[in-house]
Amino acid sequence: MLKQIGLLTALAAFTIMGASAVRSAEAPQLLAPAQPVAVAATHHAVIERGIASRQDTGHPGQALLSEIVTWLSTNGDLPAFHDHPRIEFASPRKLAAMRYKNIPPEQWNEDSERDPAMQAAQAHNVVAVYNDRARTIFLPDAWTGATPAELSVLVHEMVHHLQNLAGLTYECPAAREKPAYLAQDQWLKLHGLDLETEFEIDRFTLVVSSACLR
Repeated sequence: MLKQIGLLTALAAFTIMGASAVRSAEAPQLLAPAQPVAVAATHHAVIERGIASRQDTGHPGQALLSEIVTWLSTNGDLPAFHDHPRIEFASPRKLAAMRYKNIPPEQWNEDSERDPAMQAAQAHNVVAVYNDRARTIFLPDAWTGATPAELSVLVHEMVHHLQNLAGLTYECPAAREKPAYLAQDQWLKLHGLDLETEFEIDRFTLVVSSACLR
């Protein structure tokens, strides 16, 4: 009888240890993957950098731009150039003039507002502009970098800066918008957002805006 009890006790202990070992082996699969947690932490840090740099200096800081470059090169085919662009702020009218009238920033003036084509262009609600020659990102005056959506605008324009530095060529100017929009959308999705909800850019609009129509 004692032998039987001892045998049952040993068997029970072995079973418990075996079950524990199985649970230990399976535990990593049941936990959230480490990489998404790290990514979330990284993007939280980037948002904090965006807020702090804008508050401290009035411009996105170099550390923030470096974070974005690293993220873009890690998650896409862009090179990790750390020759950062200049950052300037502009009124919606000036942004629209640079984007739709192709007016260089130094040639823009208040008279542009009376141009009918300029007034029509303002209806497009230009969010930001990158000037290749000046290697400058123009953000709207109201930009603070305090939200993932606002930071996604900077991500979009940083794509154009890296395209410019790399000397990448496209079939037409509009075609280079597709990689920028895709990167922006990928950034937004990390925060449970997307281009359509934040900027009213659906898939059809994205296709049209990046198509070479001529």
